[in-house]
Amino acid sequence: MKEFKEYLDYFEKYLEKLTNQMVVDLRNIVKNKPFVYRDGKNETNIVGCFFEYDFEYFSISLYGLDKSLNQVTEVVSLPTKLIDESLKNYIIPKRIRDFGKNIEDTYDKEKYSEDEFYELLEEYNEKLREIFEKWFLKCWKKISEKQKINIDAYFSVHDSYYYTDLKTMNEITENEILEKYRQSTKPKKLVYYINN
Repeated sequence: MKEFKEYLDYFEKYLEKLTNQMVVDLRNIVKNKPFVYRDGKNETNIVGCFFEYDFEYFSISLYGLDKSLNQVTEVVSLPTKLIDESLKNYIIPKRIRDFGKNIEDTYDKEKYSEDEFYELLEEYNEKLREIFEKWFLKCWKKISEKQKINIDAYFSVHDSYYYTDLKTMNEITENEILEKYRQSTKPKKLVYYINN
């Protein structure tokens, strides 16, 4: 559908306008780690920063985790400033959000069967996610090229088992992340670990 391409292009341009703010926020996080800690924890408890985004509104939540992948900080929403502050912490612009809400009522039923329409809609949503992920990774690369990053960081859609390791830009699973921290603190004698 022609409308999908128009909205995908609009989303890309919109994200470009947010790039400078996101880079400033990421640089601040990496340099200063401005977290509010939970349950008496502190900076020494953090082994990694996790950036997760909501697949519907593309809001980004950042939090620090310990070696057991327990959350030790309060959530930070990114970017800290949006183009349209009325959007709360949603990154997706209102124009695209409204289009998504109304599209099922407005598609040309003579031109597309219901199955064809839903297939196109699925492709459109996947493209939105691809555009968003590429944008975030580009912002991360901008800061990581210019400064040393001393903390592990991971990026994914919310509640995913799969992450992008922001140091290597490779996919990593939650179990692989857990194992990484177990290896770094492995005791000399044999111990069995049980997942919670």
